[in-house]
Amino acid sequence: MHYTKDYKQIERVLNIASRLLQMQNITLPSEAERFSVSERTIRRDLKKIGQTLPLKRTHEGWRIDLAAKTSGPLDHALLQAFAESARIQAACLDRHTKDNRTVELAIRYHRLPKELGETLLKAIQSDRLCRFDYRDKEGRPTRRTAAPVKLLSFLGAWYLVAYDTDKREPRTFRLDRIKNLIPLDTSRNLTAEKLLQLEKVRDPWSNPTAAPQPIRIYADAYAASYLKDTPLHPSQSLEEAHTDGGAIYLYRITHPMELMPKIKSWIPHLKILEPESWRETIKKELENYLGDI
Repeated sequence: MHYTKDYKQIERVLNIASRLLQMQNITLPSEAERFSVSERTIRRDLKKIGQTLPLKRTHEGWRIDLAAKTSGPLDHALLQAFAESARIQAACLDRHTKDNRTVELAIRYHRLPKELGETLLKAIQSDRLCRFDYRDKEGRPTRRTAAPVKLLSFLGAWYLVAYDTDKREPRTFRLDRIKNLIPLDTSRNLTAEKLLQLEKVRDPWSNPTAAPQPIRIYADAYAASYLKDTPLHPSQSLEEAHTDGGAIYLYRITHPMELMPKIKSWIPHLKILEPESWRETIKKELENYLGDI
């Protein structure tokens, strides 16, 4: 039992630290909800992280304090652990590194375009708008102006989570479709509410301004034993536990792609209870697949 508890704590601390290294803001309520723990627990985690990474508290939450000076070398072993958890190539984290600004700017994220990634990180840190050329998934070129909020890695691809000032809505842009990015002298001028909405984006499809759709799923005993510790989606909540070990879970999502691929990967151990249209969609896809064999 102690091993499981300690492992979960380490995994949680590494997760929080890796997002701090990506210049994300961390808030007690959102992290407590994400990991299903108390705000006091998250506060203890931040205190532990703060022993290695200098943190500062703002009205937007906790983040790395790039202006802080350290009295000695950073804890190299712990930084390497953070880097490994975040899939960061940490060759820059020299044992004698003392300047946290150097550490942050030198970090090479896994498969993140170096020049573009660092330019965006600086724009986020300095609270500036950016203008860039962008091609949508159909290849159509557009010129965009956006307020960058954070970088997001998902299934091997990197995305920019930003507020599109032209369309006046949150958007997610694939970095490999961004060209000619120029930071502007104009401030992002985002409200605390918009920032919090965008910080909650965890994948390229979620829409923080859309009304979430409820999805109810039955998991057999085999799947439920895994989902108890590794949720399919951050919104997962237990609705009903069955005596045979199975369970019914409730999810709230804003786009089918947030959950549908994960459900398919668990067939036949999961069954969609609601909405019925999802169940019919998967049924037709399986029929078409089997018909081609």
